[in-house]
Amino acid sequence: ALAWLAMSLLFSWYATKFGSYNKTYGSLGAAVGFMTWIWLSTIVMLLGAELDAEMEHQTARDTTTGPPEPMGRRGAWVADTLGPASD
Repeated sequence: ALAWLAMSLLFSWYATKFGSYNKTYGSLGAAVGFMTWIWLSTIVMLLGAELDAEMEHQTARDTTTGPPEPMGRRGAWVADTLGPASD
């Protein structure tokens, strides 16, 4: 959320100082600015989701069954792995 807020503030600052969408695109300037903001917001959200997924893979606490094992030797399967269907 903080990265998205920072991106929004930086884009707002850029649009007021350097962006000349109205001169370049006429009445479509607002639409171009909005689509650029949506594009940047999507990038920030995807980076946040990727970071969250990677943090899920790197848990410090052993959550597998059996005796505790160090990271990398636990034999755990990540949540996005599909197994055989049970009958």
